[in-house]
Amino acid sequence: MVILPWLVIGVNIVWMLWDVQSQNWTMEAILRAFSRLLVVLLFAEIIVVTWQVNSEH
Repeated sequence: MVILPWLVIGVNIVWMLWDVQSQNWTMEAILRAFSRLLVVLLFAEIIVVTWQVNSEH
């Protein structure tokens, strides 16, 4: 369960880079990458909150 957010972040970053590169940095690909970045930030938030809760206990 701990590795799932890290896995989601890694897969999304690789997918963003591959998509933007394969589309030759078009605006549509960049916008899709930014939408995936929101998913990455959400999972990063989950990781930080989990660390804070675990450090308090």
